[in-house]
Amino acid sequence: MNISWKWLGELVDLKHITPEQLAEKLTLAGFEIESIQADDVHKAILDISNTTNRPDTMHIIGIAKEIATILQSPLELSWTQVHLPIKRIYLKSNQITYTDQIISHISNIHVSESPQWLKDRLKLYNIKSQNNLVDIINFIAIKWSQHITIFDYTKLKEKYDIKYTTDSIDHINLKILDKEEQATTHYEGVTSNFQNLLDQNTTEILVQAKIFTKTTVRQILQNIELEPHLAFLYKKESYNNDLLDAYSEAILLINSLCKSKTYNICYISTAHKIYRPIKFNSKKLNTLLGPVKATKDISRYKYKEIDWIQKIFHNLNLILHSGSDNYNIEIPLYRLNDLAREIDLIEEISRIYGFDHFVDKIPIHHKVGAKTISKYRIVHIRSVLRSIGMHETVHSSLANADNNNVNIYNPLTTEYKNLRNNLIGAIIDASTYNLNQGNYPLEIFEIGRIFQNHTNNYNETTHIAGIIGGSKHIRTEWDQKPISLSWFQAKGDMEEIFERLNIPVQWKKPDKNFYIYKNTYKYFHPKYISVLYINQNPIGIFGQLSIILDKTNITNKIYAFELSIDKLLIQPTDKTINRFYQYPKYPAIVRDINIKFSENISLEKILDILDNHDNPIIESVQLFDVYKQSTQNSYCKSLSFRITYRNPNNTLTNKQVDSIESQIKNQLKTKITCITNI
Repeated sequence: MNISWKWLGELVDLKHITPEQLAEKLTLAGFEIESIQADDVHKAILDISNTTNRPDTMHIIGIAKEIATILQSPLELSWTQVHLPIKRIYLKSNQITYTDQIISHISNIHVSESPQWLKDRLKLYNIKSQNNLVDIINFIAIKWSQHITIFDYTKLKEKYDIKYTTDSIDHINLKILDKEEQATTHYEGVTSNFQNLLDQNTTEILVQAKIFTKTTVRQILQNIELEPHLAFLYKKESYNNDLLDAYSEAILLINSLCKSKTYNICYISTAHKIYRPIKFNSKKLNTLLGPVKATKDISRYKYKEIDWIQKIFHNLNLILHSGSDNYNIEIPLYRLNDLAREIDLIEEISRIYGFDHFVDKIPIHHKVGAKTISKYRIVHIRSVLRSIGMHETVHSSLANADNNNVNIYNPLTTEYKNLRNNLIGAIIDASTYNLNQGNYPLEIFEIGRIFQNHTNNYNETTHIAGIIGGSKHIRTEWDQKPISLSWFQAKGDMEEIFERLNIPVQWKKPDKNFYIYKNTYKYFHPKYISVLYINQNPIGIFGQLSIILDKTNITNKIYAFELSIDKLLIQPTDKTINRFYQYPKYPAIVRDINIKFSENISLEKILDILDNHDNPIIESVQLFDVYKQSTQNSYCKSLSFRITYRNPNNTLTNKQVDSIESQIKNQLKTKITCITNI
C-alpha cells in the first residue's frame, strides 16, 4: 500500500523524524516496508505491506493511527470533521440486513472538476479523476476504507421508480426499480453503475453509507459485479466507529467542493454486541517481557509501574479500568480480530515500546531438569520394539469422520475434521499404501495420543500400536518353502516383547465394553482376536487383520496390536523378586493326560484348576494338542496336557505319580461336570 509522506504529515506530526527512521520503527512494530521513493508532489512515498491479522491498517487512517501510537503523537482529525444535524433511529428487528446505515438528501449540487490536491491523491493509487463527486467517493474509500454510494436523485426518477421515506418508528426504505425491465438494478443500495449518471447536470443527490451483515455481503458479491477495489471494501470487515467519521468528512467535502446544502440526515443502527473486557495483570507482563535495558531513556516510564503501560494503552485507544495489579481492558471494535487474550496485550506493549529495548538474556536457573520415570519407560519400550526389527512411524492426529471421534470446532478441511480415537487405522492406511506401491511389507509401530469422547468432555491417552507379519520368512528346514507368520508365532513375538519389558500379561477373550476393542474391532478377524490384561485390568488388543487383506492382494497373514502406554507405566503393587535355584539332581517323570468335553470350556478354567493343585511335586503343566469336532447334534473337544513331576529331595516312583495323577483327575471331574473322559 502506497502512503504519501505529505498526506501522512497532515494527520501525524512528522517534523522530527525522517522516512527512513519511520520505516525502521514500523519494521520493528511488525510492518514490512517494501520501498521508499522520493517524489516532488508527495515528498516521499512509502510502500507498506500489511499483515492479514490487521485489516484495520489497510487504509490511510489505520496506518496513521498506528504511526501515532508508535511515535506517541496525537492524531489530527478534527479539521476533517463537521457538526451535522443527524436524526438517530435504533432498530430492534433481527431480520434487518445491516447493522448501521446513514443516508441524507443534498440539493444545489455543482458538479465540476476536482481540485489539484484531490487529483494528486487519487493519482497515487492509479485512479483517474472524473468529477468532484466521484473523486470524493474514491478519496473516502482510500482514506477510511468505507464505500459511500451517491445517487443522482433527479435522473433516477426519470428511469427508475424511487421510494424514499424516513420513518422514526421503522427505517428508511430506498427501493430502485427499472421501469422497463421491472427488475432491481441494485442490491441493498449497492451498485456499480449509478455513479456513471453523476455529471455536470446533477443538482440533487442521495448519499448513503451502510455496514452490512456477513450474509448480506455474500449476497451482494453474488448478485452484483463490482470493481475490484469496491469488492475489497465489502469483503473487509467494517466498524461503526469509522463509518460516521468517514461519512462526516464526505459531507464536508461535498458541501465545500460542490457548494451544496445538506439536510435530512438519518443514522439508523441496530443493537450492537457487547464484548467482555480482557483481564490484564501487570506482574505477568514483567515476568514475560523481563527488564528494560539500562541504556533506554525511561525517565517518563518507570519499570514495574503502570504509568507507561497506561500511556501505551491510551495511544492504542484501549480503555483501562484500574485495580491493584489486575486491570480490565476494553478493546475497540477495529482491534477485536487480533486482541483477544491477555498475551495479545502483552505482545502489543512490547511491539509499541520496542522489542529491542528489552533485555534478551535467558534467566539463570540453578535447578537441573530431570526425566520422569514415564519418559524412561517409553524410551525402553521404543528400544525393545526397534531391537526386534520394527520401524517407528508418526502420523497426524487428524482423522476422517467417525461417530466416536472428537470433533474439531474449526477444522482446516472437511475431510479431516475429527481427532483420532485409535492408532491402528493410520498404521493400516500407511501399510496399505506401501503394499499397493509394490514395496516390501514392513513391521512398523507408532507411539502417539488418541482422543476419546466422555459425555461433554474428552480424554487424551498415550497409546502404542504396530503391525507384524505380512511376509513369508518362516521355515523349519532350509530346503523347505518359507511360510507366513502363524497366530502362535505372532503371539510368541508379543510375549517376547512383554518378557523383555518385565510385564506379565494374560490373554483372554475380547471384552466388548473395552474402549480399545470398540474403536478397533472392525479391523480384525472376528475369530483371531484377544484382549491383553495386567492384574485383571485390560491394557490392549492383539489380533489378525482382515481389512488390510481386503484392500491389497497380499495373502500372507498380518497381525496388529494396540496398547495403552499409560497402563503399562503403572508399577505393579506386588514386586516380583527373581530367585535363582540349584539345578535339580533327581530325574523328572513326564505324563500326558487327555481331557474330553461335551461343551466348550475355556483353557483358562482348566489351567486354574491344575495350577491351584497344592502339590510341590508338579513342576509344570503345558498344553500340546487340541482337537475339536462339532456337528449339528453333538460337540466334542479334546485337550492334551503334558505334566512334569519332580521331587527335589529324592527319586520319584511311578506309584507316587499315579496317586497324584488320580487326585488331579478326580478334582477335574468334580469341578467340571461336562468332562466325558480323562
